[in-house]
Amino acid sequence: MKEIIEYRIVVGTGIVELQEAVNQAIQEGWQPYGNLQTPCGMAWTRFTQVVVKYK
Repeated sequence: MKEIIEYRIVVGTGIVELQEAVNQAIQEGWQPYGNLQTPCGMAWTRFTQVVVKYK
């Protein structure tokens, strides 16, 4: 099993902004990890995706 050496949360105020941020992170060597998190019952919209780097 690969060892995670770095962990980061990518945030977007909309789904398109998050896609762009995650794609940028992938180009920098990060890998998406787990599920996309979407807002639930919030007055504002914010989407997050965990990304990691492996050893």
